[in-house]
Amino acid sequence: MQVHGFVIMPNHFHLLVAVPSPDILSPFLRDCKGYTARLIVDSLRKQGKQRCLKAIRGKNPKRHKDSVFHVFQADTHVEGVYSVRFARQKLDYMHKNPLQAGLVQRMVDYRYSSARNWLLGDQSVFKIDPVELWSPQRRKPLG
Repeated sequence: MQVHGFVIMPNHFHLLVAVPSPDILSPFLRDCKGYTARLIVDSLRKQGKQRCLKAIRGKNPKRHKDSVFHVFQADTHVEGVYSVRFARQKLDYMHKNPLQAGLVQRMVDYRYSSARNWLLGDQSVFKIDPVELWSPQRRKPLG
């Protein structure tokens, strides 16, 4: 799997990935969300962040009946990306999420986003697999 873009928000995340087979994407996302949620809850417990734990406590009707914490949104929206133009559109949408949520003033100020990778060449938080997002004839971004 190659990661071309990401944004980690307080209650959800966005990924732009290339997978060898579409069949592995749903199980991967399910396992990724479950594993990450457990790490987050364990970390909050170790840090004594009771207020944060209280905020995510509660049953979600879409989740397993034994679920105690609701870390991520229960639903998953998967879309196939079959063109450079659509990939660019999805990256722009993802990277604008922190702005629209009022978390930052500029996309590159949000540490947990591949906007930093794409716009600053900063691979310090997470190394992405770059993909050609411009036409070889025009050598400038599409969109």
